Amino acid sequence: MGLRPELVGRLLETLLKLASSREAVSIGELAENALLSRDQVGEILKVLGIPPRDIRLDEGLRSEIVLRGLELGVDGSLIARYLSWREFERLAARVLEKAGYGSVWNLRIASREGRVQVDVLAYRGDLMLLIDCKRWNKPLTPSAEARIAEEQERRLRILGKLLRETSEAGEDFRVVYLVPAVLSLYRPSKPLLRGHVFSSIGSFGSALGYIERAFFQLRHEKLRLRRGIPLDKLISRLRAEF
Repeated sequence: MGLRPELVGRLLETLLKLASSREAVSIGELAENALLSRDQVGEILKVLGIPPRDIRLDEGLRSEIVLRGLELGVDGSLIARYLSWREFERLAARVLEKAGYGSVWNLRIASREGRVQVDVLAYRGDLMLLIDCKRWNKPLTPSAEARIAEEQERRLRILGKLLRETSEAGEDFRVVYLVPAVLSLYRPSKPLLRGHVFSSIGSFGSALGYIERAFFQLRHEKLRLRRGIPLDKLISRLRAEF
């Protein structure tokens, strides 16, 4: 059977609605509710890597099957809307990890200027991405996007300052670019606002490629960090010191 994205999406929507870590669902139930044959359901489950009996979905698996759906061409807004905000953040982190980034998510840091909550912080080479995840049930309005950009600007400045203070760069330093981006369920009204990238989950891969090519033209903080300290260790130090 050719796995048409619309069929995979239909099954994933049904699976995400019916199954949980406590409630199991059968192939028969999935076939009936998704209006697919049992053979179609079995084939799609096989591609998704899900055992075909007593299917249960914990938080991690829910994010993983949405990620697999995105890779198979399913409309991200149709399936990611069934994720909780935590699962949506986990999904963003997994997309970044698939692209070769290290990541931490749901990061809370106390600073002298107040608390900072970072949904996802990803790092690779000389690039660090500050991702704000907005799992809202409707598209962001232009006024909401403006407020979100302001919040990201504050978060960017504080986090950049903390990273500089924690690293204590001397003569032997490396340059790292901290770049903000906003990720939502639906397509934004503008892909770029005040130098901040806005992207839907379905277009996140292409938005990530754009950031990697043009980050020096986007809003960013240029950080001189001590060479020899891996970025994951630096982030762990941030958690410990503030």
